[in-house]
Amino acid sequence: FEVAGLEMWPSVMYSANDVTEVGKAPRRNNSEGNSLFFVLFISVMTFFIMELFVTVIIDNFNEIKAERDGSAYMTKKQIDWVRTQKQLAAKRPKEFIAPPPESQPQRLKLFKMVVGSRFEMAIMGVILANVLFMMTEHKDQVEEWTAFLAVMNYIFAFIFTTEMILKQYAMGGMAYF
Repeated sequence: FEVAGLEMWPSVMYSANDVTEVGKAPRRNNSEGNSLFFVLFISVMTFFIMELFVTVIIDNFNEIKAERDGSAYMTKKQIDWVRTQKQLAAKRPKEFIAPPPESQPQRLKLFKMVVGSRFEMAIMGVILANVLFMMTEHKDQVEEWTAFLAVMNYIFAFIFTTEMILKQYAMGGMAYF
């Protein structure tokens, strides 16, 4: 404990360096290799003790923070302001894209299709398939596979471009972005 606490540890190390055998008198610097033990022990224990202190400090700070609703060093007015800001942030209005007017039945039908979950899941499946095909590209692949991947890339580009055009038409101009 004396060495771990860094209290008078050099005298303990010097005594350990002077050790010879059991029952024999100590001889100055007989076992200098024992110093290595002390250097390693102090290095490890210093980090351990430091970690222990830091852990205790952080734990106490977290307890205080939890007691005061995440505001260890704030006044009551500051706490109320932060709570109000959190409530406002949680109540953001959802983005709403207005459907086209009923006078445009084709566009309305297309709108219902492109905002539907089936269409979104289909596009997600195409994205996943595209990623899987991209993952298969590798060094020294045969020319046929390279040509196949190029064709698939054109197909995926066509699908994604078609999706963009359909959504822009159905949602109207800038609502897509």
